[in-house]
Amino acid sequence: MFSLVLLSGLANCAVPSLDDNSFFNFVNQPGASVIKFYMTDCRHCVELAPTFYKLSELFDGIDGLRFAECNIDDAPQAQEHFGIEYLPEVLWITPLSSQPLKYDGDKSLNSLVDFVNMGAENIQF
Repeated sequence: MFSLVLLSGLANCAVPSLDDNSFFNFVNQPGASVIKFYMTDCRHCVELAPTFYKLSELFDGIDGLRFAECNIDDAPQAQEHFGIEYLPEVLWITPLSSQPLKYDGDKSLNSLVDFVNMGAENIQF
C-alpha cells in the first residue's frame, strides 16, 4: 500500500490529457495508470475534476504511479477498447493486467484514495 502523507500547500501537479495518439503509449509504460475518462459538457465530470487533481497531487512522486485524464471526444478508440459507457469513469490500468480496475464509488477524495490504495494492493505493477 502507498503511504499517504497529507500536507498543506501541496505542489500543483499536472495531469496530462490523453488522446488516441498518446493513450496506449501512456498506459503501457511500466507501473500503473489512474485514468479519468470524461466529457467537457458532463456535469458529473466537472464536479469530479478538482477532486481527481487533488488525488494526483496526494500521490505525486510515487514511483511507478501516474495520473491522466482522457476526454472521450479525443479518444474514441480508448473509449471503445475499455467499454466506457458512463461518465465520469476512473480506471486503474497496468500493462500486466488484462482488465482494468474500475472505480465504483462516490466523488469524495477519501473514496478515491481508498481506490488507489486498493489497486496498489491487488494488482501487480
